[in-house]
Amino acid sequence: MFITICLGFLCLFAAAQELPADLRIVPPGAGVSPRLAQLSGIWEGAWEYSPKGPGAKNFVPLDVIGWGVKIAILEINPPKAKALYATSGSPGNPGKCFQVEDAAVSGDAIMLKFGQAGEKKTVTLSPSGNPGVAHATMQSERAALVHKATLRKQEGRRLAEIKP
Repeated sequence: MFITICLGFLCLFAAAQELPADLRIVPPGAGVSPRLAQLSGIWEGAWEYSPKGPGAKNFVPLDVIGWGVKIAILEINPPKAKALYATSGSPGNPGKCFQVEDAAVSGDAIMLKFGQAGEKKTVTLSPSGNPGVAHATMQSERAALVHKATLRKQEGRRLAEIKP
């Protein structure tokens, strides 16, 4: 099976990153588990951070510094995945859009691995039990800190239509 995902960071002060106009969501096939199938669609939220580390209870959303997140699960076909990752960043950090070469289904989660050697990141998207909410984590190979995000499903909206 195969997954196409689009992940993008948005900032309150930056315009949405341009994405391919032909993006479309393919409904999950009958062989995809119901929990994994819930991840199909467009998700939006913000990475969160706590100076107290991953065990902290109070996290601060980082969308105001270019750490908003947008994920579109376009096609699910386990165990393989295909993904786009798009960022709009902030004034000193321009946006970009690229295909994630290493993306896969892991149980009921979707894992994206990208970046250059020494700076690789792993983003994991997991269902929450609520069909309108998903959880994401981002881990860098250089740092022990894990960023978290709670994402909301954007029903009936194309990725390029979602503005900060």
